[in-house]
Amino acid sequence: MLAESSQLRGRLTADDVAGLEKAQRRRRRRRAELLRTLEELDAAQAERTAQQSTLVDEIEQDEAARRDPEELDAAVEAVGAAAQQAARRVELVEERDSGSARVEVLRADLQARQTAWEQASAVHRDLLDRHLRLVAQRLSEQLEPGAPCAVCGATEHPDPAHRREDAEPITEQQVEDARQEAVAAQTAREQVQAQLRVAEEAVAESRRRLTELAGEAAEPEQPEQPEQ
Repeated sequence: MLAESSQLRGRLTADDVAGLEKAQRRRRRRRAELLRTLEELDAAQAERTAQQSTLVDEIEQDEAARRDPEELDAAVEAVGAAAQQAARRVELVEERDSGSARVEVLRADLQARQTAWEQASAVHRDLLDRHLRLVAQRLSEQLEPGAPCAVCGATEHPDPAHRREDAEPITEQQVEDARQEAVAAQTAREQVQAQLRVAEEAVAESRRRLTELAGEAAEPEQPEQPEQ
């Protein structure tokens, strides 16, 4: 094929080659002009489509403006109701989310209060037990063979309590202070527990209202039935 082309080119004169190249350039320019024309036609078609769409919108708006005033009032009222419903939903969602965050904080606080109460109660029980053992040891030191016990009245004392030399003395004031700390810890725990209960109920109520609001939005409005 290349050989034939070379032979053909060899038989053509310089003027023939120039004419062919000129014709080829004309075809290229023509093709470019056709492409530009096609693009202009497409742009014009797009503009006409946009103009038609604008005219349709204007016609619809004009028709809407000429509707029955009662129908327009109903439409305005429906839009207002929808806006109020959307605002109420946003409010309820904020209440639910903030309430849920408060519930999490109170649960963590309750756990800490529970731990503090358990520790304070354990300290109180330990001090009370040690104090009672010391009291029993003091009483056992006052026992005399055949004499009645000042606590139970028994005259026999087979296993009296013995004082430990390394036992730390525990006073009644220490026991009372520990008891008050345990009571205070219990009160604080109960207060947080009550706050948590209220917060959980508030979150549950927000969720219930959101569900109810979603049902109202999904339920279509029933048209009024004409009177018979």
